Amino acid sequence: MCQPSPPTVAAIRDIGAQVRRIGVNVNRIAHNVNREMHASERDEATAARTVRQLRKLIGRPEVIITQADRK
Repeated sequence: MCQPSPPTVAAIRDIGAQVRRIGVNVNRIAHNVNREMHASERDEATAARTVRQLRKLIGRPEVIITQADRK
């Protein structure tokens, strides 16, 4: 079985860390909405930004990993 290169492993770990941070943001927003039963404009903007970040990470992992392998 082929072993991934150290830059690939680091890129995958970085993607995982970023996804975890995004998940924390989503959980904070959900907690605030559930507590207050409404979302502020700031919450909505943060949620939209978070979704964009997640789409970027999920949609392009091969680009991130390829770039890491070139370093």
